[in-house]
Amino acid sequence: MADGYKVSISEDAAQNFETFEIPTRVVGTDLIWEGRVKKIKFDRYWDSHGEKVYWDDEPCWEVGPCNVKIEAEHRIHFEKLKMDIWRMYINGKEVQGGIEGYKYSGKTGLLKIDAPFGHG
Repeated sequence: MADGYKVSISEDAAQNFETFEIPTRVVGTDLIWEGRVKKIKFDRYWDSHGEKVYWDDEPCWEVGPCNVKIEAEHRIHFEKLKMDIWRMYINGKEVQGGIEGYKYSGKTGLLKIDAPFGHG
């Protein structure tokens, strides 16, 4: 399956944009974790050189009980660069925004999701 990303670069929003298409291939998917949880806690933050910076525009949130599935989509960019994109589904619907890690406690039924929305 072939698809690609389009990236726009601009020095100023009022200037012209240049668009580049990055050749991308999806080469498979693996199930990382699946189960029913009592509660999910999303830790949403900006990763500033390892320090967590929280913003009101990207709040942390909780939900539950629900069914959860986390998958890794394996991609190849530019024919050589390998990258995994994690996708999370709650009750069959995909959660928008990336996730990078999780921790599940079977004792409490709590699933903690590490969900940075950027790095700097």
